Amino acid sequence: MTDFRRVTDDFSVAPQIDLADLVAAKAQGFTLVINNRPDGEMDGQPTSADVEAAAKAAGLDYLYAPV
Repeated sequence: MTDFRRVTDDFSVAPQIDLADLVAAKAQGFTLVINNRPDGEMDGQPTSADVEAAAKAAGLDYLYAPV
């Protein structure tokens, strides 16, 4: 399972993310995926477009805010 970090009702996801993890997070009451890592920063990291697509498929809002 992905390492979710709770911030009120929002969460940030670790680099390895899949749709099943986001569906589980939605069931736990999370509402938002925050992606603050630039694309390509880590090997094996999904692109921001991949994260956004997975979040939307799970019914979660998505925010891309690279640092």
